Amino acid sequence: PPSPIQVMLRSGAAVVEGIVRDAAGRPVSGATTVLVPPPARRQNRTLYRAGKSDASGRFRITGVAPGDYELFAWQSIPEGAYYNSRFLGRYQDRGRPARVTQNSTSTVEIPVIP
Repeated sequence: PPSPIQVMLRSGAAVVEGIVRDAAGRPVSGATTVLVPPPARRQNRTLYRAGKSDASGRFRITGVAPGDYELFAWQSIPEGAYYNSRFLGRYQDRGRPARVTQNSTSTVEIPVIP
């Protein structure tokens, strides 16, 4: 018989939270916030994490795997459009780098993309 397989699971998941603001510095409610993995890992959709900002512009994204990401916030975006490399390429310069470490909570402020 084959040797037994040992499976170990660890969470290590992190949290990214913050506030979305418009060009005038006002909080933006209902913005879609997305953590996008680096280009070499974008084919793995499980690494993307998204959330919505609340009435005070605050967002919270949980269950984030440790690694380097770019954080984006859109006022309005078609569902799942951020998976499309051509769509994302139009906004590449608008993302904010985010380094996520194991079991951490990062707080960021991000401008909304209209």
